Amino acid sequence: MRLKDDFILHNTGEDFVIIATGEATKNFNGIIKLNNMGGEIVGLLTTDISEEEIIKAIVEKYEVEYEIAREDILNLLDSLRKVGVILD
Repeated sequence: MRLKDDFILHNTGEDFVIIATGEATKNFNGIIKLNNMGGEIVGLLTTDISEEEIIKAIVEKYEVEYEIAREDILNLLDSLRKVGVILD
């Protein structure tokens, strides 16, 4: 999976936002605001990556429990799918 080409991730300095560009602006008006970890997760989506690879990267970097990280990450990815930001 990966971030669709018509969406960009921008670091505002305090948090991250996903912004639609090009053709995506016809179907998505607005921004998605993310905290630092959400921004990091979406940053991993700039290349083709699996859910499991994302979970492992976050667990390793932040030393969080696997099941807690998995649940939170899958919830975020599900939300991003629903608004059409990522390709599976």
